[in-house]
Amino acid sequence: MSNNNTATLQSYLSLFIVLLIWAGLVEMCDSITGKGKKEKVDTEFKRALDIDTEEEYKKFFEDVDYKYKNKLDSILWNKAILSSDYLNYVKILGKIKPFSDKVREAKKIVDEEMWRKSVISNDFENYIVKSKDLDGRDGEYTTLAKAYIVKRNDSINFLTDSSGWRYALKIDSSRVYQKYIDLFPQGKNIQEANQLVVDKKIDEIFKNKYGYGALPSMEKTSGGSGTNARIGIYNNTPHTLTLCYSGPTKKIVYIESQKTTDVILTNGEYKIGASVDKYGVRNFAGSESINGGSYEVQYYIVTTKN
Repeated sequence: MSNNNTATLQSYLSLFIVLLIWAGLVEMCDSITGKGKKEKVDTEFKRALDIDTEEEYKKFFEDVDYKYKNKLDSILWNKAILSSDYLNYVKILGKIKPFSDKVREAKKIVDEEMWRKSVISNDFENYIVKSKDLDGRDGEYTTLAKAYIVKRNDSINFLTDSSGWRYALKIDSSRVYQKYIDLFPQGKNIQEANQLVVDKKIDEIFKNKYGYGALPSMEKTSGGSGTNARIGIYNNTPHTLTLCYSGPTKKIVYIESQKTTDVILTNGEYKIGASVDKYGVRNFAGSESINGGSYEVQYYIVTTKN
């Protein structure tokens, strides 16, 4: 073999040895790096098991791999089952994974326990606050809790005419004015209550967060020079219709389905509110100018598809 061939072979062998050494170093570095990363994650995972605050857990969930998130979730869930303490699980994961099946199940268990305690203690306000603190949403029994609060407060404050009237003025809603009227039909403030309940019913319709529909216009059927006007009303709905008139005359009128009635109103400007005793049917409101003679109006319901 010539000297040139020998030198070339030696060069190739040297390059091959260098590549092998480089590959070994790379593999060793990767192994060290991977091992270090795994050890770091394992350390963080073990630390996370002792974390108590939602903020720390949220940071942990953002930092670690997906498989560790699921592993931590499972460990926390098993701890909740063994200890029968689901509150901590909901607090930790309620806002991080609010729609997971386990969070929903845990919240239901915690919510029912809170409700049981509130019924025993008659502290429904505390239930409303604490159930919402779990994940920022109302508890399963929030609506019922509010109803119990109203009933309890009514029973306390409507013991006498004077205490009931003070309470009605404080709350200032159509519901409490109507409650006063029902309980004290001969009360000292019955006349004012009858006026206020009309104004509040109409005001609540105008301010309803879901809005309101436009009233059907009244059609004038005959003229007149008197100070009053006759309004002929036909309830062409399948429900009982409630009409509130607020103006020179303040009046509430109830009309059964498919019935007609006449209402006498003093001339002037009126705000009018209309509603039916059916959930899901929105209220109606508007204004009318009444100036003697006779009017006719028909109320009906139009169903629309969203």
